[in-house]
Parts: sequence; C-alpha cells; structure tokens
Amino acid sequence: MSKGVEDLQILRLIKAFQKITDQDARRLIILFVEEQLQKQQAKASGGTPPMSARSFAETLDAYIERKLAEE
Repeated sequence: MSKGVEDLQILRLIKAFQKITDQDARRLIILFVEEQLQKQQAKASGGTPPMSARSFAETLDAYIERKLAEE
C-alpha cells in the first residue's frame, strides 16, 4: 500500500473519530485500538507477521462506522 493511501485512511479514521460525541464510544474505540496493538505485538514476538496497516485500518474503520450508526 502506498504511503499516500495509508495517510488518507488515517485521516478518514481521525475525522470519523472526531465526529463521535459519545465519550463512552470514544473510550471503546481507544480500547479496541490498544487491544489490536497488543495482539499485533504478541504476534510479532511469536514470529507470525502482524496485521497489515490496511487490515487494521479496515477493521477499525468498520468498528467506527458501526458506532456512528448507533448514534
């Protein structure tokens, strides 16, 4: 994935996160991200490849969209 595409995905995630007004939902998203990071680090130390940036962005993007739809 090119750096430009990855940057655009990160910007989309930031914009979506900023639109969430419910503090509990924001906390859940942060917890989700931290959990995914821990899983990625555990996989990396175990010798298996970590989740790609694209997979992570897509997973988080879907999670944020579900939370926005709930509001």
